[in-house]
Amino acid sequence: MSLSVLAVAASVLAAATILLLVHRVRLRAAIRVADARLQMALAAAPVALWSVDPQGAVTFAAGTRIDGLHFTPDDLRGRQLGELWADVPVLQDAHRQALAGSTDTRRIESEHGIFDVACAPLLDARGRLIGALGTAVDVTERESLDEQLRQAQKMEAIGRFTGGIAHDFNNVLTAILGYSDMTLAQIGPDKPIWKDLRDIHQAATRAASLTRQLLAFSRKQRLKLGPVDLNAIARDIDKLLRRLIGEDVTLRLDLADDIGAITADAGQLEQVIMNLAVNARDAMSGGGTLTVTTSRTQLADSYVNEHKSVLPGPYVQLTVTDTGCGMDARTQARIFEPFFTTKESGKGTGLGLATVYSIVKQFGGYIFVYSEAGHGTTFKIYFPEIDVAALAGASGEDVRLMPSGTENVLLVEDEDSVRAFTAAVLKRYGYHVLEASAPAEALLLADCVSGSIHLVLTDVIMPGMTGPAMADRLRLRHPEAAIVFMSGYPEHVVREGILDAKAPFLEKPFTSTALLKLVREKLDERNAIAGVGALGAGACVWTT
Repeated sequence: MSLSVLAVAASVLAAATILLLVHRVRLRAAIRVADARLQMALAAAPVALWSVDPQGAVTFAAGTRIDGLHFTPDDLRGRQLGELWADVPVLQDAHRQALAGSTDTRRIESEHGIFDVACAPLLDARGRLIGALGTAVDVTERESLDEQLRQAQKMEAIGRFTGGIAHDFNNVLTAILGYSDMTLAQIGPDKPIWKDLRDIHQAATRAASLTRQLLAFSRKQRLKLGPVDLNAIARDIDKLLRRLIGEDVTLRLDLADDIGAITADAGQLEQVIMNLAVNARDAMSGGGTLTVTTSRTQLADSYVNEHKSVLPGPYVQLTVTDTGCGMDARTQARIFEPFFTTKESGKGTGLGLATVYSIVKQFGGYIFVYSEAGHGTTFKIYFPEIDVAALAGASGEDVRLMPSGTENVLLVEDEDSVRAFTAAVLKRYGYHVLEASAPAEALLLADCVSGSIHLVLTDVIMPGMTGPAMADRLRLRHPEAAIVFMSGYPEHVVREGILDAKAPFLEKPFTSTALLKLVREKLDERNAIAGVGALGAGACVWTT
């Protein structure tokens, strides 16, 4: 071979060597870039990743920091499993299973959180076992969200159920409240039975308040804000509270005489006191004392400066104190969070104090907690005070003073007890009443009646046909009739797609007073349009 050929071959070999070196440099750079990208991706992902050799030494670690497993990538590399996770035997066992050739998945629950861990055998290109690969994901937040979703679904189902129950209760309570109210109007306080009847009426009123709470819970009841006497609320639920907290807890009421009224919903205010009482009872498992105090206070600028959300001025203060186990600062910071509870599984929804907080805020009030572990808890609630004179006139009018009439009324109600009570009241005050237990029966009676129907009093929701649909058909035969609707569902519910916004409405449970006032009002409006007086309107009595 000539020298020139050798020179060419050498130059070609040198060029190839240079190209190969350049390729290797580029390949190594690409590997470094890919490795950096992988490290960045693993660091951003909510997962920890590591590998160990057959002797249990960590050979690789990347991913997110997981404090609950003592996992930080930089600290793991080169260390032994026995050293790293001596206090997590479940994790060590999972690695032993992986090093023995089988995949193992575990859920680890500790005070630091909840973790899903998987360990699998690590094989080389020839399928030989060279170690184990582990991954861990912190699922604490996900589990918390899942639990909140389960709680929300459960509360929604309970809400639908309680809404239906409350509607049925309102029908029953209409009869109880109505008959007792009507009977009280006929006898005086000097009769021995008068006090018993008054107690029945008060108990029914209390039950009606509870149904409002059930409807509010199911989001089918709007708050009815008005002037409320906080002392009266506390006294009314005194017996209920004593049964609620049990015999081993002493209840003390310390109610100031000089407090003013507050703007609130009475039923929701009762729920505030009861929820706080239940919370206190659970904190006093071995017995203790629950103290409910009311007082009048003036929040000055100095207090407002310490509590930035508070406005200065006169307030009515409600204080609920227990001698229970108390709370540490960490727990106090979270007690008003929905679904947060320190109670055992199945013994608390985590909604009690969250509900209290929500109600207090709706009333324009403020709530603060003072507690120390082992030394009991005090809740202080401040409601803006209003003039106590606002309570004047809150009591109902004497039904004996209500005006009567002689007009013809068609009553349509599928609940027998409500229909019987309503008819009895109307007849007692002079009205001529024709009763129907269903819309079809009412339409048949309307076709057979000889004379005018001056007013139709009908339920809204009934089997076969709604009250408004029946009223539309009835107007074709009796266009002169006034229409009044009634229902055990709240007004805003039945007006959503069922009842016209301006249609007269009577919400159950109603009293004789409310019934007679609305009937007379609508008849007077109808008679004024027709140009007749009340007595003249009733002169034509129907026959069937």
